[in-house]
This record gives sequence, C-alpha cells and structure tokens, in this order.
Amino acid sequence: MTQLHTERNRPTEWGGMLLGWGALARLPAIWRARLAERRQMRQLDERLLKDIGLGAEVIEREASKPFWQA
Repeated sequence: MTQLHTERNRPTEWGGMLLGWGALARLPAIWRARLAERRQMRQLDERLLKDIGLGAEVIEREASKPFWQA
C-alpha cells in the first residue's frame, strides 16, 4: 500500500529519523524520563553498581549524555 503525504500529515525528520506527530508529541516525556533515569543512576552506590555489573565510569558516561541522546 502506498502512503501519500500531504503538507498536513508529512512526517517530520529529526536526527535522521522520520517522526509522525504522535511520536513528536511523546518526545518531551521521553526526554524527562531519560533525565530522571540518569539522575538516579548517579545516585547508585558502589555496592549496587557491583550488583548490576557496571563500573562508575560506565554510569558516569551514560549519565553525562544529553537528554535527547539515547
């Protein structure tokens, strides 16, 4: 089936991906969740990091990413 795109329903390109309006509307919630998760990761102590098999440098690298980067 061929999908026609008019100016009104054309997907938006963002970061090399095509996003429809629904996906675009969900971005702020995704970004807030990433920020919260990365803040929580920074709070993990050495015992918990050892439990999950990650080092502090891995957590710091992940937590330092900008919110828009997965």
